[in-house]
Amino acid sequence: MHRQSSIPTWYDESEIQSVVREYSITSMGAVKHLTAHLEHHTPTTDGSFGICIAGGKGFFVKQAVYESIPRARRPPLDITESLSSSNNIFPDDPIESIGSTIMPFILTDRNTGTSFRLKVRALVVPKLLLGMFIGTSGGIVKSQKYDRKDGGGMSCVFTVDLGNGRLVALQDL
Repeated sequence: MHRQSSIPTWYDESEIQSVVREYSITSMGAVKHLTAHLEHHTPTTDGSFGICIAGGKGFFVKQAVYESIPRARRPPLDITESLSSSNNIFPDDPIESIGSTIMPFILTDRNTGTSFRLKVRALVVPKLLLGMFIGTSGGIVKSQKYDRKDGGGMSCVFTVDLGNGRLVALQDL
């Protein structure tokens, strides 16, 4: 028996019927903007992975991240939503997915320090450059701005709309 987690779920697409989306990545998808964590992961990893947030539509998760969730806890893979998606950076090299899944992961609110869970429908992609890619077009990412980090340098702050009037600021610290 698994104990219930104290991490609240603030956004959950698992109840939303599958909708055909125009998945796309219009970026190299190689710059890490955020670090996320898996609640359940294999002992050989710390459960963290990088997220690139850039132009495109939809959520994409690297197959290796998906498979680092132990089988008993891994969300099912829907192979009916396996597809090739457009890739505006490398048009001759479409993004091949092996299916889609409801991918749970944990982020932290920049302003409050509160950790929370998101469950999003993501395409599972073997050759994704980072652990996850989140498109900014027509999704939950509403804005981005640059901010100074402690100790110098710049960092991007993303405002994410989780519905019901809940806006969350995300920034890799």
